[in-house]
Amino acid sequence: MSANKIGGIIFSNMHEKNIGELTASRSCGSVPFGGRYRLIDFPLSNMVNADITAVGVITKSNYKSLMDHLRNGRDWDLSRKRSGLVIIPPYALANTGMYRGRVEAMISARDFIYHANVDWFVLSDCNFIYNLDIDRLAEKHMKSGAEITCCYKKMWLSGDGLIDTVAYDLAKNHTVTGVRLDPNTEGEYNCGLNVMFMSKKFLLELIDKTQGRGISYFEREILQQKVIGELKLGSFEVTGTALRIGSMREYYATNMALLQKRVRDELFNNHPVYTKVRDEMPASYGLAAEVSNTMVADGCRIEGSIADSILFRGVTVGRNAKVKDCILMQGCSVGENSDITGLVCDKNTVITDGRVLVGCAENPLFVPKNGVV
Repeated sequence: MSANKIGGIIFSNMHEKNIGELTASRSCGSVPFGGRYRLIDFPLSNMVNADITAVGVITKSNYKSLMDHLRNGRDWDLSRKRSGLVIIPPYALANTGMYRGRVEAMISARDFIYHANVDWFVLSDCNFIYNLDIDRLAEKHMKSGAEITCCYKKMWLSGDGLIDTVAYDLAKNHTVTGVRLDPNTEGEYNCGLNVMFMSKKFLLELIDKTQGRGISYFEREILQQKVIGELKLGSFEVTGTALRIGSMREYYATNMALLQKRVRDELFNNHPVYTKVRDEMPASYGLAAEVSNTMVADGCRIEGSIADSILFRGVTVGRNAKVKDCILMQGCSVGENSDITGLVCDKNTVITDGRVLVGCAENPLFVPKNGVV
């Protein structure tokens, strides 16, 4: 299958309620991750790595930071005269309002889908971190004869992991025989990654058949109830690392997982992850600085000691300060003689001199954007 016959749709605002602290002023897709990335970088890079050149990003609210990040798509080689990266705002059509679920969101994207010079579409959310071989996904979809192929990863789910989750029951031939929403018992599930592959023709038919029928939610009202008739649902298993972000606890754990070499190798070594390029000076370290098992982005200035943490661009750590098990986003400042553990600090937060703050993996402390402690 020719890669230029596949287009992409990314839903940038789904699942925001699960990490409300981080999405109060930004979309889910623009949530910072891993020292220099945004969550949207991963599904977008998966598409770019498959030579997909027509990508529509569906927005809903708080999407200014997302637009600042994506700009014209140049950093993903999607700044083109034809196709390329297209931002699809809410109210994209005169007869649509603010969408509630995925189906209504796709109605706003119908014009983009209709005019895209492709035969197939891959649809993705932004709440999982993984690498996806879209060429293999397309090949399996074609061989299966399914109307929709859903991507999944075998995962042990408990606690927060059971919330806002789609799990698939599979037959021996990998056909989906059942769809579970928010399972209430911990265990191993075929956890949906909120990625689906289907033909452009079928997608347009789906939009047209559901429009005006009060159908909003794709998983509950289409996949689970099959309201438009019996669907043949195929499945595609994603192997390797797949990290879920469904709560602040999972956001913290998923970032910290990057401190493991195996996880970094599986996510970054063979499949490039692209992001907005910033030209900043390298990180600088004072004579008394001590840094261990920490990801440090460019532009940081470190005078104190740091262990088992992730520092985004432009973070400053003062003299005699101690930072452990923390996520410090862009522009954060930790004052002299402060001692912080288990914190998630949003952009441009300030920890003043001499503060002692302690959180933990089960309950990380969160300091909001521009906050001062």
